[in-house]
Order: sequence, then structure tokens, then C-alpha cells
Amino acid sequence: MNTLLKSSAHGNGVAVNGRGLAHRKMSVEERIRLAADLAVGQVRLEPSLAQAAELCGVTTPQIRQELKARAEEQPDFLTLLVEGTAQALADQQAEAEHANEEADQLIAAWNATPPEAREAAVCAVGVDHVLDVIGAILGAD
Repeated sequence: MNTLLKSSAHGNGVAVNGRGLAHRKMSVEERIRLAADLAVGQVRLEPSLAQAAELCGVTTPQIRQELKARAEEQPDFLTLLVEGTAQALADQQAEAEHANEEADQLIAAWNATPPEAREAAVCAVGVDHVLDVIGAILGAD
């Protein structure tokens, strides 16, 4: 789920892009946690046009028509939209880099730890949680 959400402990401003949400390989537990985070506003959903249309009971062409009208009424609308997308991509990149830094720290600690301590750590974390991560990795293709 880290590839989907940047981190498991979501911070303020974390957003999920709805366009690929249905295609993500997440366990039931991960989907439940995500749904709960969305419900309480801990994670923001950026829905696809189809998802927004379904939620609001309108059609995708109607949304496109509205967006086109806004662009014609406000010449800077598309600029703001593009800037927002660029900022979202920059935020996503920064969060991915942060996750990689955290992973590097975890790897260094793991490699510096004797096998007995590793076993104790896995037991403390919970074998089921470790297997969930392994299953997510193997299922991610």
C-alpha cells in the first residue's frame, strides 16, 4: 500500500489518485484502512471523472462540458489546474523520496542486527504483518 499512499501512517495533505485505485493490489485490511482514512478525511481522494460523475449522479461528458466552460470563462483556470497537478506530482515525489530514506534506514538497521534479534523483531511486529508485506510485494508484479 506504500506505493499507493506514500506511507501507512498518513499525514495531513496525503491524497489518493482515484484513476488507478480499482487496479491497485491491496489486501482487504489495507482497503478497509484506506476507506476509514478517506471517511475521516485523513486521506484525500482525487477522483477520476468517472468516479466524480458516479458520486454526483451526472455523466462524464457533463463534467467535461463544465470544465470546458470554466476554462473559457477563466483563462487562468487551466493554468491553475496544471499548477495544481504539478504541485501534486512534486509532493508525491517528495513523499516517495522520504519513504525511500526511511526504507534505507530500516535496511541498514536490519543488516546490522544479529539473526536472533531479527527473529525477536519479526515476532514483536507480528508474523502476519510481515507476511502481509511479503504478499503485497509478490502480488505487485
